[in-house]
Amino acid sequence: EVVLNGKSIVDLKLYPNPVRRKMNIEFFAASLDQIQINITGLNGTLVQQIIHEPQDIGTQELKIDVSQLSVGSYFVVVDNGAYKDQKQFVKK
Repeated sequence: EVVLNGKSIVDLKLYPNPVRRKMNIEFFAASLDQIQINITGLNGTLVQQIIHEPQDIGTQELKIDVSQLSVGSYFVVVDNGAYKDQKQFVKK
């Protein structure tokens, strides 16, 4: 678990990976603070942004439509303002 200023994001999971249409994003939120989820190209260019407002502390599960993305590699960046985590995925 990673905690910074009492805020935490842990265990970021992306599946399926590689993905064609819908990707599941799963992470743990230790507060109800707004969470920004960005999908970026490998060069850091923003291609999609989602703002998530946790309703409960705990595991958050989101299903994201990535069917409009071009084939290639991307990053999902999850940021709660105090901590940022990222993972790479492949769009088929």
